[in-house]
This record gives sequence, structure tokens and C-alpha cells, in this order.
Amino acid sequence: MEEKVGDLHRSSAWTALSHAGAKRTIIHRNINPSNILLDGNMEPRLADFGLSVQGQRFMSKPKPIKVDSVVGTFGYLAKEHLVDLTITDKTDVYSFGMVLLEVVCGGSYVKRVTEREFLRPVEEKLHPNIEGKIAPDCWQVFVEIIQGCVKYEADERPTMGEVEMQLEHALLLQEQADTANTNVEYTLLSKTIIN
Repeated sequence: MEEKVGDLHRSSAWTALSHAGAKRTIIHRNINPSNILLDGNMEPRLADFGLSVQGQRFMSKPKPIKVDSVVGTFGYLAKEHLVDLTITDKTDVYSFGMVLLEVVCGGSYVKRVTEREFLRPVEEKLHPNIEGKIAPDCWQVFVEIIQGCVKYEADERPTMGEVEMQLEHALLLQEQADTANTNVEYTLLSKTIIN
């Protein structure tokens, strides 16, 4: 899991998700851990575009697209898709935020979320393989990314391009901390509730 945090966001797969270079947005509609594959160079690739929808042109203001039914993986679906049957590129951002939670919680966050789980800080759910290895400054940025991605209102979520830039910043903070603090375990004092 540890390498996933660093390697996931470096790839051109996230550039594709942020829709850079395309004339129209592509809304994947099923971003989840099983649809993010690693190639031989440990570069992530998106899979399963069978549910994807072509969105607005980049020069136009994004408008919600009405769909006929809810599709995707439960636990990764944004509120607007479930309730209003509408999607935008921000529905993929929400799903990606849930993937980030899965990465830091060792792939069990969505499976075990109950009302009681939401009340426990994310720091208490970290996977043992990464616990003590995330620098506090990096963690603060990382958790802010997750919080932004999973905001209830789609308009309040960042774009995928903004998420990519924030992840690069978090990685830089981690690399700086690791360079300065070799062989030191990090302690996260924050208590972050994500709901």
C-alpha cells in the first residue's frame, strides 16, 4: 500500500482523469480500486470505461448530465448521481476521494463504514503498512485533498487537475521530511473525521 500513495498520482492516468488534452471531458462513472491497474512499471492505468459518458467541451461551463439509472460501485458514488441521477466530472472526483481513503485505510474503508465508523478519526484507521510512515505535513495536505474530494456538493469539490497538483505537493512534503528525518517514525496528532 505504501508505494500506491506515492505512485498512483504520478501517472498519466490521472492526467487522463483530469481530462487534459481532450476536447471533451470523459466521465468514467466507476472509479474504484479494482479499476485502477498497475502496469509493469508500476504506472496506474484506468480500466473499465464501459460505463463512461462523454461530457462537455472544455471551453464550455460544465453542466450536469442527466442519466437513466445509477451505475457504478456502491460506496464510491457521489450524492448527485444517487439522488438526482446527474453526473459531472466532479462525480469522478468524489469517487477518487473514496479511493484515497481506501489506500490509507488498507482497502477496507468503504466495506466497513457504518455510522459508528464515521465518528472515528481516519488516523485511527490507517493501514499498519503506512502507519508511522506519513509525515504530518504531508498527511495534512493529503487529508485536505480527501476532504475536498468527498464534499457533499459537487461544486465545492476540486477539479481532478487541482487534485493532481495537491498530490504532487503532498509527495514533495513527504520527500522533504524523509530526507531530513531518516529512520524516524512519524506521529500524527491530528484527529480527522471525514463524513
